[in-house]
Amino acid sequence: MTNILTILLLPASIFYFALSSSLAGGTTLTAILLILGISIRQPKFLKLHVRSITFYGFCLAFVTFHLVVASTFVRVDFTRAFLSLFPLFVILICSEIFSSWLLSLPTKYMEKAIKLGFWVMCFIAILSQLKFQSPILKSTFSKPMFPFAEPSHFAIAFTPFMLAIFVTLDFHKRLMFQGLILVFIVTIESMTLAVSWALLWLVSLKGIRTPILMIGILSTTFFLLDLSYFYNRLDFNIETTNLSNLVYRQGWELMLNSFSQTKGWGVGYQQLGLRENFGDTSFFILQLMGYYFNVLDGGFTAAKYISEFGVWGLIIVAFFLFQCLKSFLALRAIAHSHANVPSIQVFAHAIVLSYSVELLVRGIGYYTGSALLFFTGLHILWCANSNKQ
Repeated sequence: MTNILTILLLPASIFYFALSSSLAGGTTLTAILLILGISIRQPKFLKLHVRSITFYGFCLAFVTFHLVVASTFVRVDFTRAFLSLFPLFVILICSEIFSSWLLSLPTKYMEKAIKLGFWVMCFIAILSQLKFQSPILKSTFSKPMFPFAEPSHFAIAFTPFMLAIFVTLDFHKRLMFQGLILVFIVTIESMTLAVSWALLWLVSLKGIRTPILMIGILSTTFFLLDLSYFYNRLDFNIETTNLSNLVYRQGWELMLNSFSQTKGWGVGYQQLGLRENFGDTSFFILQLMGYYFNVLDGGFTAAKYISEFGVWGLIIVAFFLFQCLKSFLALRAIAHSHANVPSIQVFAHAIVLSYSVELLVRGIGYYTGSALLFFTGLHILWCANSNKQ
C-alpha cells in the first residue's frame, strides 16, 4: 500500500537532505528497490514484453543518433548523456513491472492506497503550516515542505491523489473538498497547487452552477485575503524580479535559443544548461542570485524536452499532452456519470493528467517520482484498453 507513496516521498527526501543534486538519483534508487521488492515477492511480474525490449533498443539508438547529429551544432558531453541512460531504462522497466503488479491487486487495496496517499499529503501540508522541518538535518531551501524541497514539488505529488478522490465524490462533498484545497493553496502559497485546483474545477465543470460557484468562491477569497503572492506570480512584466516568473520565462528563452542554434534539432539528451545558449533572462537571474538557476531542467519539463530534442521534443510533448487530454476526458466522464470504473484505472487517469502540470507549469527534470508514476499510469491504461479489445 505504501509503494506509491514511496515513489513520491523517497526521491523527494533524498533531494531534501542534499544526498543527491537532483531527483534523478532518488527516483532511480526507488525504482531499483521496487524491482527488487517485486522480484522477491512475486517474480512472475519480472517478465518484459518483446515489444518493450524493442522499444528500449529504439530509444538507445535514437538518443545516440540524435546526440551525434547535435554534436555538429554544439559541443556535446557524451559521457553525461550515456550515464543518464541508466536511470531512463531503470525507470521505464520499473514502470512496466510495477504496473503489472498493481493490476494484479484487489480493488480495495487501490482504494485504500489512494486515500492513504491523500491524507498523508494533507498531513504534510498541515506540518508545513506548523513550520515543522526535519529535526535531523535542516534543509537549505528557501521554502521547504518536509520532505519536499519546495511547495511546487509537493503540489506535483499531491495532484494525482486529489484528482482520483475528487471525481468519485458527489457535488456537495466536492465543494468541501475544493474548499480544503483552497485553504492549502492560500496558506502554502503555491501557484502550482492553484493550477491543480483549477484542474479539479475543469474536470467537474458542467452546466452553469459550477462556474457561478467558482467565481463566487474566488471573488470572496480575493476580497478577504492578502493574495499579493499570486498577483506577483501572474506578473510577467519584463522588469519583474519574481524568481518563479523569471525561471518560467527563462524556459521559453532556452527553447527558442536551442531551436535557433541547432536549426530545430535540439542540443541533445541531458545537454540543456551545459552550454551557452542562455538568454537575457538567464543573465538577469545570474545578476539577481549570483548564479544560474534552473537551467538544467528548463523550469518546466516541456522546455527541457523541446530544448534537447527540438522538433522531436515537440512530438514527444504533443504525444504526452494527447495522453493527458484523453485522461482528462475520461475523468470528466467518471465525474459526471459516477460510472463504476475500477479504482486502478481512475488513479491511472489521475496520474497521467497530473503530469500535464509538470510538463507545462513546473518541472524538475525528466526523472522524478511523478514521471515514474506517469509511465506506470500509461502502462495500466494501455493494458486496460488491450483487455477490452
